[in-house]
Amino acid sequence: MIKIEIPLELFERLRQRSPDPVEAIREALDQMDYRDREVAAIKAGLEAADAGRVKNLEQFEHDFRARNGLG
Repeated sequence: MIKIEIPLELFERLRQRSPDPVEAIREALDQMDYRDREVAAIKAGLEAADAGRVKNLEQFEHDFRARNGLG
């Protein structure tokens, strides 16, 4: 375990989020990790669109229906 000093105002903000400041930090880091994954997925989608590696909705629906035997 590592002990750190943090400003009182930050500690109070953590306590407002959770009675356990460590859990509040863990939740914040989890949310940042989730946000990072979402941003990476959006960037990948935009890059795919820029490179022409996307289908329009009609083509996707046609391929999906054919692949799943939905006529």
